Amino acid sequence: MKLILQPPSGLLLLLISGLSSLMLACSPQGTGANVSLANPSANPSANPSANPAATPSPGSPTSLTENPAAKTTQPAEKAGKQANSAAEAFYQSLLAQYGEDCLACLEPLEIELRQTQPTDAAPRATTDDRPLSVLVALDSSGSMAEQVSGQVKMDAAKRSIAQFVEGLPESAQVGLLAYGHRGSSQEVDKAVSCQGIDLVYPISPLNETTFGNAVNALQPTGFTPIAAALEEAQQIFNQSGNTRNILYLVSDGLETCGGDPVTVARSLHQSTAQVVVNVIGFDVDNETQQQLQAIAREGGGEYRSVRSGQELDSTFERLRRNVAITNAQITAGVNQTEVNLATGTFIADLNICIAKKLTSENLEFGKAVTRLRLDNSPDAVHAEYAMQRLRDRHAAIEAWRNNLVQAAEQQRQMMLGDIRQDLEQALQEAGEPSP
Repeated sequence: MKLILQPPSGLLLLLISGLSSLMLACSPQGTGANVSLANPSANPSANPSANPAATPSPGSPTSLTENPAAKTTQPAEKAGKQANSAAEAFYQSLLAQYGEDCLACLEPLEIELRQTQPTDAAPRATTDDRPLSVLVALDSSGSMAEQVSGQVKMDAAKRSIAQFVEGLPESAQVGLLAYGHRGSSQEVDKAVSCQGIDLVYPISPLNETTFGNAVNALQPTGFTPIAAALEEAQQIFNQSGNTRNILYLVSDGLETCGGDPVTVARSLHQSTAQVVVNVIGFDVDNETQQQLQAIAREGGGEYRSVRSGQELDSTFERLRRNVAITNAQITAGVNQTEVNLATGTFIADLNICIAKKLTSENLEFGKAVTRLRLDNSPDAVHAEYAMQRLRDRHAAIEAWRNNLVQAAEQQRQMMLGDIRQDLEQALQEAGEPSP
């Protein structure tokens, strides 16, 4: 989401639309063109009236397209011309030759905020700089054909998982890993079943129809190779690039293929992919629950136990909301950093640039006046007048700069307030208390 921000008092700091940014620049009085000190009228810039941008209408607001010194010094310029036209001409000739364009210090202050959408009506949202990769590993062993609370566990898991991925952020990449769906639960088929691990939906943007077809095609038949499934997940996430990786493992039983899923989970979490392993135990006994809890603990995630299809639905809904809350918090943090960094850089660069230009004018004016005095030039009598006019100009430019800094700070606070409100709204929609 790109914002159009217009500070008060007509100080247009930035204009950002969805298509383009407006570069704000104009030339103030004194562009630095070469002129002869003996013939100041040779350069139109020596005459304030020759530069429309340098002569705003009376009472007009300060803006980035005005000469920052013109408004404040205009009465002094008129008085100077009336009192001593020769001295004013001398000052204008120096300004035309050595004056700096302070408006060149302005760069567009571009702040692009990431957007968090509502967690219910439109739960998908663009969040972290790193894309979110979610892999669901579904136990398709023979025990998943059993019923719980009058419903086949596999059917309940299919429904809950489909609903879960549909509610994830739109930017998320999702995948489905099946294990235990090959062979049978007979010993003769154990080798086939323990090797039966398939990525039935590769990690990619969600296509609800394709994902639904993939999950519905699974049938519970074989053993429970949890460790091998986690090893396969490691290979999958290693290919996902720089992403935020989360694994949701759904199982109703122990490892039955001789692997060590706890050790593999630890390795998965500590790998460069930094996978967070969350585990849902579906109608499990105490021994199974202990193993699944250890997998989640070593995998840096959470363990949840459910006893029915309804509880499984509720658990996946809470998990989805947790993702939404995390995304909202990440979004707010990224946006706050962006606003503070962009505004701070804008102010620092403006201050440095203005200081350099005013220092340059002081040095060049001083050297020019010194040369004239050493050469006993008739124009040397106007030196003090010219230096006072330069000090007046610099005071006006500094006031203009201070107004810009104040407006930028006001915009910073306004945007940070909007970010806080967005976060509060997202948390409320997700059922989380505001910070």
